[in-house]
Amino acid sequence: GLFWLGGAARRLPPARDVAVGLGLGACGYALQAGCYFAALERIDASLLALIVYTFPALVALGARERLSRRKTAALVVASGGIMLVVAGGVGTLDPLGAALAFGAAVVYATYILVSDGIAARVAPLSLAALGWLFVGYLFRPYLPADQINSYIAGLILLAAAPCTAMVFVWSNLTRGEPHFTLSQVALNDTIMV
Repeated sequence: GLFWLGGAARRLPPARDVAVGLGLGACGYALQAGCYFAALERIDASLLALIVYTFPALVALGARERLSRRKTAALVVASGGIMLVVAGGVGTLDPLGAALAFGAAVVYATYILVSDGIAARVAPLSLAALGWLFVGYLFRPYLPADQINSYIAGLILLAAAPCTAMVFVWSNLTRGEPHFTLSQVALNDTIMV
Protein backbone atom coordinates (compact mmCIF):
# COMPACT_ATOMS: atom_id res chain seq x y z
CA GLY A 1 0.00 0.00 0.00
CA LEU A 2 2.59 2.57 1.13
CA PHE A 3 4.81 1.67 -1.83
CA TRP A 4 2.13 2.64 -4.31
CA LEU A 5 1.01 5.69 -2.35
CA GLY A 6 4.58 6.94 -2.14
CA GLY A 7 4.74 7.27 -5.90
CA ALA A 8 7.55 4.75 -6.32
CA ALA A 9 5.44 2.78 -8.79
CA ARG A 10 5.95 5.49 -11.36
CA ARG A 11 9.58 4.48 -11.71
CA LEU A 12 10.22 0.80 -11.26
CA PRO A 13 13.81 -0.38 -10.84
CA PRO A 14 15.61 -1.35 -14.06
CA ALA A 15 15.41 -5.09 -14.81
CA ARG A 16 19.21 -5.38 -14.66
CA ASP A 17 19.31 -3.92 -11.15
CA VAL A 18 16.52 -6.25 -10.02
CA ALA A 19 18.42 -9.24 -11.45
CA VAL A 20 21.69 -8.19 -9.81
CA GLY A 21 19.86 -7.56 -6.52
CA LEU A 22 18.26 -10.98 -6.63
CA GLY A 23 21.63 -12.53 -7.46
CA LEU A 24 23.22 -10.72 -4.53
CA GLY A 25 20.47 -11.88 -2.21
CA ALA A 26 20.29 -15.45 -3.41
CA CYS A 27 23.86 -16.26 -4.42
CA GLY A 28 25.96 -13.59 -2.69
CA TYR A 29 24.35 -13.93 0.70
CA ALA A 30 24.23 -17.72 0.46
CA LEU A 31 27.93 -17.88 -0.44
CA GLN A 32 28.89 -15.49 2.36
CA ALA A 33 26.81 -17.38 4.94
CA GLY A 34 28.10 -20.73 3.66
CA CYS A 35 31.72 -19.62 4.00
CA TYR A 36 31.02 -18.14 7.42
CA PHE A 37 29.35 -21.22 8.90
CA ALA A 38 31.82 -23.61 7.29
CA ALA A 39 34.65 -21.58 8.85
CA LEU A 40 32.86 -21.65 12.19
CA GLU A 41 33.08 -25.44 12.11
CA ARG A 42 36.87 -25.22 11.82
CA ILE A 43 38.01 -22.16 13.82
CA ASP A 44 36.97 -20.29 16.97
CA ALA A 45 34.16 -17.75 16.65
CA SER A 46 36.41 -14.96 17.95
CA LEU A 47 39.03 -15.59 15.27
CA LEU A 48 36.32 -15.93 12.64
CA ALA A 49 34.84 -12.56 13.61
CA LEU A 50 38.28 -10.96 13.54
CA ILE A 51 38.99 -12.23 10.03
CA VAL A 52 35.50 -11.45 8.68
CA TYR A 53 35.75 -7.90 9.98
CA THR A 54 38.54 -7.22 7.53
CA PHE A 55 35.73 -6.44 5.09
CA PRO A 56 35.84 -2.63 5.68
CA ALA A 57 39.48 -2.64 4.56
CA LEU A 58 38.51 -4.68 1.50
CA VAL A 59 35.69 -2.23 0.73
CA ALA A 60 38.11 0.68 1.03
CA LEU A 61 40.54 -1.04 -1.33
CA GLY A 62 37.78 -1.85 -3.82
CA ALA A 63 36.06 1.53 -3.70
CA ARG A 64 36.22 3.83 -6.68
CA GLU A 65 37.68 6.68 -4.68
CA ARG A 66 41.38 7.31 -4.21
CA LEU A 67 42.93 6.31 -0.89
CA SER A 68 44.51 9.11 1.06
CA ARG A 69 47.73 8.64 3.04
CA ARG A 70 45.73 8.71 6.24
CA LYS A 71 43.34 5.95 5.13
CA THR A 72 46.22 3.89 3.79
CA ALA A 73 48.09 4.19 7.09
CA ALA A 74 44.95 3.19 9.01
CA LEU A 75 44.48 0.14 6.76
CA VAL A 76 48.10 -0.92 7.24
CA VAL A 77 47.94 -0.53 11.02
CA ALA A 78 44.60 -2.37 11.29
CA SER A 79 45.80 -5.18 9.00
CA GLY A 80 49.05 -5.44 10.96
CA GLY A 81 47.04 -5.78 14.18
CA ILE A 82 44.97 -8.57 12.68
CA MET A 83 48.11 -10.36 11.51
CA LEU A 84 49.65 -10.09 14.99
CA VAL A 85 46.56 -11.60 16.59
CA VAL A 86 46.20 -14.36 13.98
CA ALA A 87 49.89 -15.29 14.02
CA GLY A 88 50.49 -14.76 17.72
CA GLY A 89 48.68 -17.05 20.05
CA VAL A 90 45.53 -18.53 18.75
CA GLY A 91 46.86 -22.07 19.07
CA THR A 92 46.72 -24.14 15.95
CA LEU A 93 45.33 -22.29 13.01
CA ASP A 94 43.30 -24.28 10.52
CA PRO A 95 44.29 -22.82 7.12
CA LEU A 96 41.04 -23.92 5.47
CA GLY A 97 38.97 -22.32 8.24
CA ALA A 98 40.93 -19.08 7.94
CA ALA A 99 40.55 -19.16 4.14
CA LEU A 100 36.79 -19.70 4.46
CA ALA A 101 36.57 -16.79 6.92
CA PHE A 102 38.51 -14.54 4.57
CA GLY A 103 36.32 -15.77 1.71
CA ALA A 104 33.26 -14.64 3.69
CA ALA A 105 34.89 -11.22 4.12
CA VAL A 106 35.67 -10.95 0.40
CA VAL A 107 32.12 -11.94 -0.59
CA TYR A 108 30.65 -9.44 1.89
CA ALA A 109 32.91 -6.64 0.65
CA THR A 110 31.93 -7.46 -2.94
CA TYR A 111 28.29 -7.47 -1.88
CA ILE A 112 28.67 -3.98 -0.41
CA LEU A 113 30.52 -2.59 -3.42
CA VAL A 114 28.03 -3.99 -5.95
CA SER A 115 24.95 -3.06 -3.92
CA ASP A 116 26.27 0.47 -3.47
CA GLY A 117 25.79 1.05 -7.19
CA ILE A 118 22.29 -0.38 -7.12
CA ALA A 119 21.30 1.64 -4.07
CA ALA A 120 22.44 4.81 -5.83
CA ARG A 121 20.15 4.09 -8.80
CA VAL A 122 17.09 2.51 -7.16
CA ALA A 123 14.79 4.29 -4.74
CA PRO A 124 14.82 2.85 -1.19
CA LEU A 125 11.05 2.49 -1.27
CA SER A 126 11.37 0.29 -4.36
CA LEU A 127 13.94 -1.91 -2.61
CA ALA A 128 11.68 -2.23 0.42
CA ALA A 129 8.73 -3.09 -1.82
CA LEU A 130 10.72 -5.86 -3.50
CA GLY A 131 11.56 -7.36 -0.11
CA TRP A 132 7.93 -7.11 0.95
CA LEU A 133 6.83 -8.73 -2.32
CA PHE A 134 9.18 -11.67 -1.92
CA VAL A 135 8.50 -12.34 1.76
CA GLY A 136 4.82 -11.41 1.74
CA TYR A 137 3.79 -13.14 -1.46
CA LEU A 138 6.32 -15.28 -3.29
CA PHE A 139 7.66 -17.12 -0.22
CA ARG A 140 4.30 -17.12 1.62
CA PRO A 141 3.61 -20.81 0.89
CA TYR A 142 6.93 -21.79 2.50
CA LEU A 143 6.53 -19.75 5.70
CA PRO A 144 4.22 -20.25 8.71
CA ALA A 145 1.00 -18.38 7.88
CA ASP A 146 0.66 -16.79 11.31
CA GLN A 147 4.22 -15.41 11.19
CA ILE A 148 4.31 -13.64 7.79
CA ASN A 149 4.12 -10.18 9.39
CA SER A 150 6.93 -11.15 11.78
CA TYR A 151 9.09 -12.19 8.83
CA ILE A 152 8.43 -8.85 7.12
CA ALA A 153 9.29 -6.97 10.35
CA GLY A 154 12.45 -9.08 10.62
CA LEU A 155 13.35 -8.21 7.05
CA ILE A 156 13.02 -4.53 7.89
CA LEU A 157 15.12 -4.85 11.06
CA LEU A 158 17.78 -6.92 9.31
CA ALA A 159 17.97 -4.27 6.60
CA ALA A 160 18.05 -1.42 9.10
CA ALA A 161 20.84 -2.69 11.37
CA PRO A 162 23.71 -3.01 8.85
CA CYS A 163 22.50 0.04 6.96
CA THR A 164 22.58 2.08 10.15
CA ALA A 165 26.10 0.91 10.94
CA MET A 166 27.33 1.56 7.41
CA VAL A 167 25.80 5.06 7.36
CA PHE A 168 27.84 5.90 10.47
CA VAL A 169 30.99 4.39 8.94
CA TRP A 170 30.63 6.23 5.63
CA SER A 171 29.65 9.47 7.34
CA ASN A 172 32.76 9.26 9.48
CA LEU A 173 34.96 8.45 6.48
CA THR A 174 33.62 11.47 4.61
CA ARG A 175 33.95 13.66 7.72
CA GLY A 176 30.19 14.18 7.90
CA GLU A 177 28.44 15.97 10.73
CA PRO A 178 27.83 13.22 13.36
CA HIS A 179 24.79 14.86 14.99
CA PHE A 180 23.06 15.31 11.64
CA THR A 181 23.89 11.70 10.71
CA LEU A 182 22.47 10.44 14.01
CA SER A 183 19.22 12.38 13.57
CA GLN A 184 18.80 11.19 9.97
CA VAL A 185 19.48 7.56 10.87
CA ALA A 186 17.07 7.70 13.83
CA LEU A 187 14.34 9.17 11.64
CA ASN A 188 14.99 6.62 8.89
CA ASP A 189 14.88 3.66 11.29
CA THR A 190 11.68 4.95 12.88
CA ILE A 191 10.03 5.23 9.47
CA MET A 192 11.25 1.77 8.41
CA VAL A 193 9.83 0.08 11.50
